[in-house]
Amino acid sequence: MKKLENVLVNLSQSQLEDFSIEMSDQRIRFKTAHYNDANIDELVFDGVKAFFYADPNENVQLSKQLPMELSSIVFCDKGFGEFAIIASLEDHKQGNSAIEISIPNFNLCFGEASFFIEANSITINENRFSLKVQH
Repeated sequence: MKKLENVLVNLSQSQLEDFSIEMSDQRIRFKTAHYNDANIDELVFDGVKAFFYADPNENVQLSKQLPMELSSIVFCDKGFGEFAIIASLEDHKQGNSAIEISIPNFNLCFGEASFFIEANSITINENRFSLKVQH
C-alpha cells in the first residue's frame, strides 16, 4: 500500500475539475488538475458501498462548488470510523429496516469539507489498486 499512499500524496493540492457518482455501477469518478501543469488525473473508486460528504461551513451541493482545491486524499486500510446506514429514519424508528455499517477507507479533503468513501478498489490514471474490505 506504500505505492498507493505515494500516488495519493502527489494528488494533493490539485484542483477538482469534475466528478460523477454512478450509483448503478457503484462508482465515483473525480478528475483533478495540478496548478503548475496541464495534466488531468482521473480517480475512479469502484465497488463503492457508501459515501458521505460533510462541510461544517455550508449546506450546499458539491457540484456547485467546482472548481475546488483538493487539499489532501488519504487511504486508511482500517477505515475512518463507522457510519450507520439506514433506509430511512422513519423505517428505522418502526423497526422495519436493518442497520448496516460503513467503514470508509478514503477521505478527500476540500478545505474544511470532507468526502468519505468506502470502496473495494481505486484506479488512478490506469493504475488499479484492489483493497481489503475490513468487515
